[in-house]
Amino acid sequence: MWLKTLMHYQLGQRNKINDNLDELYLSKRLAEIHTQVPIDSEALFEKMSFATTLIIFYQFVTNMNYMFQENIFHPIFKRV
Repeated sequence: MWLKTLMHYQLGQRNKINDNLDELYLSKRLAEIHTQVPIDSEALFEKMSFATTLIIFYQFVTNMNYMFQENIFHPIFKRV
């Protein structure tokens, strides 16, 4: 149950991040139109994707650490 809740939470976080990336793309596009200066999309989104991956990984590790400390894993996953 906890693991399912954790995975659902992480999926929600990933969806939020994807929405933010979509908004960033639109903002970038508007900035390019307004200023008539191209923005290097490839480098920008590569950095954003890497940052997103780090955030998701950090959240996962933090949640797993909490679950180990609280000992709320299913019995087959508990430490011996």
